[in-house]
Amino acid sequence: VQQYKQQIKALANGNIESVGDILTGKNIIVNSSNNNGDDHVNADDVENHTAIATLHLNFLLNISLELSELLLQRRSAQKARNGNDAQTDTSNDNDGVSDDSKDSNHSSPIHFRLGDVVEHTKYGFRGVVIAWDPKPAVDVSRWDGLSDVENASDLPFYHIIPDQQDCIQAFGGERPFRYVCQANLRSCPAHRISTIDVKDILEPDWKQEGDKFIPPSDLKFKFAEDDDNGVDAEVTSECLSTLEHEFNQLHVKQRDGVEEEDDEELAEIIKNISMDTLYEFLKLSNTMETAMAVENTLKEVWKAH
Repeated sequence: VQQYKQQIKALANGNIESVGDILTGKNIIVNSSNNNGDDHVNADDVENHTAIATLHLNFLLNISLELSELLLQRRSAQKARNGNDAQTDTSNDNDGVSDDSKDSNHSSPIHFRLGDVVEHTKYGFRGVVIAWDPKPAVDVSRWDGLSDVENASDLPFYHIIPDQQDCIQAFGGERPFRYVCQANLRSCPAHRISTIDVKDILEPDWKQEGDKFIPPSDLKFKFAEDDDNGVDAEVTSECLSTLEHEFNQLHVKQRDGVEEEDDEELAEIIKNISMDTLYEFLKLSNTMETAMAVENTLKEVWKAH
């Protein structure tokens, strides 16, 4: 919540720079008048204004999209963990996971959590779970390792950071990342966990405490694995959902407008980013970056309800 608060505050104050500007040390400066002191706007001023407007549109759009994606991922994770994808469980009986952990009334539930150390049932390598998908994000119908797994496309898949020595033994070389079906994973035996080595590949915000790998709090929130936070997790979710709603209402007002007598200050703000203003900006766009920023914003405005 604090991260989004800081981003929105920066946008409101105009204290934002593009990554390119930061890396190159270039600052965008808007001149309200030329050297003669008159109000004529030269070509450089127009280009500067366009660059700043594009930067602000992208920044606003990215906050909105990132927030929506985060909450969508969390809701999908909650749904998957609760087994709400109502299909019969057809997972392979020899997947190394005990039968009492399965729900025969739903598609295979999520068996592993972020930070769990798992072992591949066929290739033997160990790894740490850093993310998961309720169903594969890519076409896995022709993957050799799934030839004996029924309905693999309906099963959860896990993003695994593997032990490199295990990969060298299994594949003849290092593998920084593996995408593995739940049917081919089992919990790693305790005596093999202590020797796993993934610290050079895991992101620095992960922590290792003994044989346990602790994911960062924002990742736990994203995958709805912050149940240990109790009320805090609920409050965070409510705050971000409220913020998502406010962004949606902003887009609705961009499209439908605001009566000045209802809120004069808001009406002035909406006027600056109204549909008419965005269409005019699109006509004046002279770069692909500017056009894309406006078009993507228009898409979000039209989708709002």
